Amino acid sequence: VKLRILDITGCIIAGSASPDTKAAYVAALDTFPGDDGRVLGYAAGTSLAGAALVNGTAALVLEFDDSHLESASHLGSPVIAAALPLAIHRNLSGTRLIESVAAGLEHREALGGAGRRDHRSRRQ
Repeated sequence: VKLRILDITGCIIAGSASPDTKAAYVAALDTFPGDDGRVLGYAAGTSLAGAALVNGTAALVLEFDDSHLESASHLGSPVIAAALPLAIHRNLSGTRLIESVAAGLEHREALGGAGRRDHRSRRQ
């Protein structure tokens, strides 16, 4: 879990300069006013929801984020993108962040596995 947090954090930082991430940041400032959430790579904050949105966009925009083949999804990006600003806001310990991310990953995996496994192969 520690390495996954480090990996996704690197993806967020690398993706923070992307035009798509910049657009998400501008939209978050307008749509989710506040300054409780830390957006990695940006000086000004936004709300916790806005920070999760922008960090999540940055995490996946370069397509280096993790993949979970069984559920055909990216487990770490949404979980870690939401957990980081919340952990910073609540001043959580590193141990608590790791525990929270581990729980989030377990739930994402369970939800991803509950869906149809062939949903990506279907063409209409």
